[in-house]
Amino acid sequence: MILQNGKLLREDSPERTEKNARRWHLNQAANDQTAYSEDGRMSLEFKVKLHQKRAPGDLTVAAWVAICEFFGGCAYCGQKIPATSCTLEHVIPVSRGGKTDVRNVVSSCWRCNKTKYDRDVRRFLGWRAEEFLERHAECIRKVMGE
Repeated sequence: MILQNGKLLREDSPERTEKNARRWHLNQAANDQTAYSEDGRMSLEFKVKLHQKRAPGDLTVAAWVAICEFFGGCAYCGQKIPATSCTLEHVIPVSRGGKTDVRNVVSSCWRCNKTKYDRDVRRFLGWRAEEFLERHAECIRKVMGE
């Protein structure tokens, strides 16, 4: 069972969890007409703005697009997905003091983002963590122009 918004959800029902997440985002976007495109995907600008409210940082839309292009999809499992479908994942979770800046975000698929939850990257990835951290450092250098 998963606890979300004070309600218990079944783990074997990802559609229900995704439906509740979509409903929450639609409520957040009620006053922002540019939040979702016609095909129902969240705009990149709105995605960054939404995360900036929760955990302020220096992430820009251009930097987010560059991060998505660098990883070509999910930074954790390697699944190839377009930038509009990537979820913004905090390497150091917001609940543990992470900020929404270039040094702390990666592109992630929905499944990896939900599975990682608020765990440390080393605990989430296990023996693959060092390879990920090297690629993440390379991404930071490229995006920040270092």
